[in-house]
Amino acid sequence: MKYTVSNLEAKRLKGRTVYKISCSFCGADTWKREYFIMAHDNHFCSIECLGESRKTGVTINCKKCGKEFYRTLAEYNKVKNHYCSKSCAISASNKLRLKEKHPNYKDGKASYRSWAFDHYGKECQNNTCKLIEANIPMIEEELDVHHIDGDRLNNSLENLIVLCVLCHARVTRNVED
Repeated sequence: MKYTVSNLEAKRLKGRTVYKISCSFCGADTWKREYFIMAHDNHFCSIECLGESRKTGVTINCKKCGKEFYRTLAEYNKVKNHYCSKSCAISASNKLRLKEKHPNYKDGKASYRSWAFDHYGKECQNNTCKLIEANIPMIEEELDVHHIDGDRLNNSLENLIVLCVLCHARVTRNVED
């Protein structure tokens, strides 16, 4: 809409005449000089309103956390699931790709160690462990996962137990202290 300054409120500001006009985006009143009003169809109170008025995309909610965010139409049409950040996308992807659903999953034989640690904890399960009696803290590298029936292909949790390296050597190789 083209404006004429004749019907606008005017005032003097720093030696110049300025006219009161409404922001085309938010409707707030702003003061502009006559040449600027005549040269442009849209007028904005701030650079933020100008930027917001130029957006042509959509506001959507993150599929993982529900946070509202903006995407351009090109970005919106590119993918099916929309996430507000890489962190949300990775977190959602990880939940969809657990164990058998992961593309690199190969019968779970290599992941029994982490399953045992998640189930039993990261400490020796032997009641007579000398390291526990001596209150010596253990780190994950000093722990082994023992197969109770001796079959390393049987990785069910019932067949696994977490032992420190000393207890594991004692059990599997009959090593004495």
